[in-house]
Amino acid sequence: MPIQGSTSNKQSHTAPSVRRVFRPLALSSLAVATGVVLTFGQSPVTIAQSGGDRPIQLAQVPVGATVLYVNPTLGTDAGGRGAQAAPLKTITYALQQATAGTPTVIQLAGGSYSENSGEEFPLKLKDNVTLLGNEQAKGQGIVIVGGGRVISPSFASQNVTILAANNSVVRGVTVTNPKSRGSGIWIESTNPVIANNTFVENARDGVFITGTGNPIVASNIFQGNSGNGVAIARSAAGSVANNLFQDNGFGLAIGDTATTVLQNNQITKNISGIYVNGSARPILRNNAITSNKENGIVITTNGNPDLGTTASNGGNIIRDNNSSGRSSVYDIYNATKNKISAVGNDIDKISGPVDFSAAPVPTPTPSPSPTPSPSPTPTPSPSPTPSPSPTPTPSPSPTPSPSPSPSPSPTPAPVTFKDLPANYWAKGFIETLAAQGVISGFPDGSFKPDAPVTRAQFAALINKAYAPAPIRQAINFGDVRSNYWAFSAIQTASKGGYLAGYPNGTFQPEQKIPRVQIVVAIANGIGYGRQSADQSLLNKLADGASVPNYAKNSVAAATQRKILVNYPIPARFGPNREATRAEVAALIYQSLVDLGRVPAINSPYVFKP
Repeated sequence: MPIQGSTSNKQSHTAPSVRRVFRPLALSSLAVATGVVLTFGQSPVTIAQSGGDRPIQLAQVPVGATVLYVNPTLGTDAGGRGAQAAPLKTITYALQQATAGTPTVIQLAGGSYSENSGEEFPLKLKDNVTLLGNEQAKGQGIVIVGGGRVISPSFASQNVTILAANNSVVRGVTVTNPKSRGSGIWIESTNPVIANNTFVENARDGVFITGTGNPIVASNIFQGNSGNGVAIARSAAGSVANNLFQDNGFGLAIGDTATTVLQNNQITKNISGIYVNGSARPILRNNAITSNKENGIVITTNGNPDLGTTASNGGNIIRDNNSSGRSSVYDIYNATKNKISAVGNDIDKISGPVDFSAAPVPTPTPSPSPTPSPSPTPTPSPSPTPSPSPTPTPSPSPTPSPSPSPSPSPTPAPVTFKDLPANYWAKGFIETLAAQGVISGFPDGSFKPDAPVTRAQFAALINKAYAPAPIRQAINFGDVRSNYWAFSAIQTASKGGYLAGYPNGTFQPEQKIPRVQIVVAIANGIGYGRQSADQSLLNKLADGASVPNYAKNSVAAATQRKILVNYPIPARFGPNREATRAEVAALIYQSLVDLGRVPAINSPYVFKP
């Protein structure tokens, strides 16, 4: 019988199903993970035992390397060019000038590299060649778009943007392959470094690793890829660390006999987080797999991931998945007969055999005492009552009933949350607002930054952040009773001009609020949304055309005031996507910066047109 429920391993009599929104590649065979150290060339990569998120260092140009400059707008492909003052035009031509095995850096200027600019796909890297854009911006503004045919020894004909080579490097670019079943970077039995890039809207995978591939894939953003952020097959190994996987089909799909190490990744808002099949045995340490639409991890066939052992605790957070609210969906769904080792994690709902055995704690040897005195009997402390797992629309505990906004003290007491890593993108916004009493977390010490926000919860936050004064009469919404927990907050936010109801007289308090409504509400409440704004600013957003007509003026005004905070891609607003608790905190914070109430935070995700 499969096991389902929480980590208490409660028995079940029904097996859940996994809905396939798309078909991942079939991946199969047998392998065993050998320890926790993988080798890349001469440099060992060891699994860390802490949860810190350590981005990969920015690239340094190797001593003696040839540097070729490329500019798709100002460059010209001709012999004798390639200097910074006389750049080439295409990556294709620059690669032709490079000698395999000789260190060469191709430095890319901002712009679009596509068939229209003269590129010929796939771009086939050579050994020891580095493709270098803007690492600090994760490749924003340096966009490689296109794909071409590659014959893979393990998967036959494929459509690929970039084909990696041994000791090749790709850093600081954005890669999109819109072609049918297109992959961004194809890694076949080579050992490249893929770091600080953005893989967005690839037709299938951001990165595909196969054969005996042994890459380092670190500190990248994988967003909006139709198939997988990363697919790993055959007997590939390597390391996938410190990446963000968001809004993909699967965050990662791992099969065949792959033994890749996954470490310190944030995997959220995908259809499902990780899919493991075949006889794959990936090693997972210190990953956050949360708020995916369906399952957190799906294990089928003979997959057997290592989620933590008594010798090496997992440190993974795998909870609050199934944001779609479907039945028979779990944080871990193990459809195999293998008992998965998962020691030392924070996991909620499971189905299938999982071993949570704790690491043994040695009994301390007491120090000898010549004449021990009898110890007083201590008063036993009551056992703590475990906090219930909050539902996607939590009760007032995370967003308490409104009260007048306190004046921030000069040095508010610091507030920290256990699920915000040291370099979490919104950590500064969240913790500053929490210290001022504007927002709060959950009883278990977490903040749940990726959880959605309802209209009622947002009304409570409005009261705490702005303490709105009434500017219009109260509205009695037909679906908000006077004994509803947020009744007073909704009334105050409505009278203050921040929130309105629907034409049918309802408020829909439990509706998850989209990002565009957050921006419009703040603009209306503060007042700048009622002033005429330069709507041409929306053209600077990659998805500005998708802003609804009713919101264009408010979003343009917010853009002008630098209130928009867009993660992970600053120029992509995502107006109709459900807002998360972290995103709401960031938008509120920026509005308070505009009002002069809090100091500005130097965040790369504040959109600056």
